[in-house]
Amino acid sequence: MRLYALPLLAFLYLAAPAHAQAPPKYTVEDFAATVDPQDLRLYLTVLASPQLEGRETATPGNDAAADFLAGQLSGFGIKPLGAEGSYFQDIPFSRTEWAELGLQVNDQPLEHLKDFLCFRSLRPNAEQVSGEEVVFLGYGIDDPKYSDYGADVRGKAILIYQGEPVTRKGRYRISGNKNPSQWSSDWTLKLEAAKKHGVTAIYLLVPDFQRLAGQMRRFALGPDIALGANESAAYPPMAMVSTTTARALMGERVDDVIKMRDRINKGKQPEAIALKSRHTFTTRLSERTVTGHNVLGYIEGSDPALKDELVVLTAHYDHLGRTGDDTYFGADDNASGTSTLLEMAQAFALAKQKGMGPRRSVLVLFVTGEEKGLLGSRYYTENPVFPLASTVANVNVDMVGRTDDRHKTSDYIYVIGSDKISQDLHDINEAMNAAYTKLE
Repeated sequence: MRLYALPLLAFLYLAAPAHAQAPPKYTVEDFAATVDPQDLRLYLTVLASPQLEGRETATPGNDAAADFLAGQLSGFGIKPLGAEGSYFQDIPFSRTEWAELGLQVNDQPLEHLKDFLCFRSLRPNAEQVSGEEVVFLGYGIDDPKYSDYGADVRGKAILIYQGEPVTRKGRYRISGNKNPSQWSSDWTLKLEAAKKHGVTAIYLLVPDFQRLAGQMRRFALGPDIALGANESAAYPPMAMVSTTTARALMGERVDDVIKMRDRINKGKQPEAIALKSRHTFTTRLSERTVTGHNVLGYIEGSDPALKDELVVLTAHYDHLGRTGDDTYFGADDNASGTSTLLEMAQAFALAKQKGMGPRRSVLVLFVTGEEKGLLGSRYYTENPVFPLASTVANVNVDMVGRTDDRHKTSDYIYVIGSDKISQDLHDINEAMNAAYTKLE
């Protein structure tokens, strides 16, 4: 398994004693050879098993994975570096879920992910909005070059189109050319505009709604995890709605709305249209504190002059968990990298036992919460066990084994970022690859 040996060899190269008193009994290749395909398969099978239920952060499955990793580190003879002599760095998370979510239009209850789509992360500033009228407000844009906010919509709900006005020739009204502005790509700008103008709720018409709902399903259904307490209420509640739902909101004025949209796209001044539509939009959140765990193991360096410097080897072991009847097992992302890091840790521990341990100290760090926004790595950097000033390098292992179309029949590795801060790690990688693994 040459693919797995490159980072290991690189740091064993860094760690080799400068002046050996006697010829070593072992070589770098001896320890690299302990990276065994069968061990990797065993670790991967455990981590991606149905019993761990996709290892979502701060769930029993994720905790079981953490226990498994800690047990392996202990079996390798690697010292714990967590709280109170454990392998765990506990992380306080807030977990946010829907306590109640619903949308009714003209007394008809609609279905989430079929008729409308909501995200908890937008932190709605109202638990329920209802009324007898919705205002069509073009694209919901408020920009010096173009604004839909010619009418007073304070205290009202609005219906707006996704994107921004564009002519039949493909010229965008705000940019003035064929390149869309940020109003097309960043819909939080529309939320900010609505908040500024006192809008109570936003219905965003997404023409290709079913495709979006399919892509966002697991994010919309799964819980939101954040470090510490979630932010306070941010925006008026927003629902992305299908064309069918939008037509229900428009009622008898469907043709008027379409004509106004076309007028706007032709460069005409936008005009608000009042839509008689009973609507009730409920967005109640439930929040609680949960605990996740980074898993830390420590191999002390052998050189008194260098052991206070730290090399960190990382992989995230969390994944996406369960959504309804679906389990996202995360074999590739990132049980594969986690398994690889276990084998690397075992090789380092064996080298240490045989008197050829690394000169610098090594932190083996399995992080959680990465699929929720790189939370575990962020928590460690904000609460480091070792001073960050003493941390000289980090090698992160992610998704080992997936092949792309260019490398169906070759051994290869993607090395990303090794020359961003300094050239040293890049040069070591190149030298080790040329001497040993010869990967593309």
